[in-house]
Amino acid sequence: MLALVQLDQAVETEYLFYRLTSLQEQLHASATHGGTFVNLTTTGFGAFTITLPTTSEQRAIAGRLSDVDALLGTLDKLITKKRDLKQAAMQQLLTGKTRLPGFHDEWQTKNLGNTGAFLKGFGIKKDEIVSDGVACIRYGEIYTHHHDHLKKFNSFITPTTAKQSQRIQKGDLLFAASGETTEEIGKCVAFLGDEEAYAGGDIIIFRPVGQDSKFLGYLMNQSSITSQKARMGQGEVVVHISSRNLARLDLHLPPQCEQTAIAEVLSDMDAELAALEQRRKKTRDIKQGMMQELLTGKTRLI
Repeated sequence: MLALVQLDQAVETEYLFYRLTSLQEQLHASATHGGTFVNLTTTGFGAFTITLPTTSEQRAIAGRLSDVDALLGTLDKLITKKRDLKQAAMQQLLTGKTRLPGFHDEWQTKNLGNTGAFLKGFGIKKDEIVSDGVACIRYGEIYTHHHDHLKKFNSFITPTTAKQSQRIQKGDLLFAASGETTEEIGKCVAFLGDEEAYAGGDIIIFRPVGQDSKFLGYLMNQSSITSQKARMGQGEVVVHISSRNLARLDLHLPPQCEQTAIAEVLSDMDAELAALEQRRKKTRDIKQGMMQELLTGKTRLI
């Protein structure tokens, strides 16, 4: 249900939009009622009052906030474009359809199991997680916190728990052995750090030999590989994949030096995306600060 707010003083529509947006929590508290279902009422709106600056100041405030929104929109479009470019680059570079300058050797087809060895994560229950301690990763975090590469740990365990868990080392690939759908089963992240860290249960660890782990981190989540993993998934309510099945993954691999070069190109694109996303976050924070200052009258423009 929509309610029409009537004001005695002249009001600029764009300013009113920003003002009501900033007062969303107060509006919800004063203009709604109900238990399971919450209803918006004109009576509640009628009882809600706001103070307004002059129309010229309203226009000035709305103009400033609109400029920031325009910048956010530009950043959103740029981020989307860069993501699309990265996806296209991955599709071309990880399959050999496009070769980087200076590389001409033939790619070889190998099973994953022929390029390294498998280990199994174990231990690390939910109630063993502590706020500070030794870094660890649990299989669910592969889905929720990481993509392609493990850059930062979100969980920690005590040294005592660590002794009962599986340590991982730089260059290891970590596969989620359980999941909710065949499409996501076996999602992989490459651990490229040097710190002491451990893997919990339902994580399959693969330790490559003679391969670039950063390259493999990208490759293991590429569409041609995820479709293979999907066909290997077993189960209905909970889907599982085994190291035996992962060992059968067909890979089309360039020499290690070309793997490294491809990984660096994609890593540079990731860094550019991360910088843009950080800029967008900072711009959004600036907008929130501007709204707090301008819409409350703490900072005046006129």
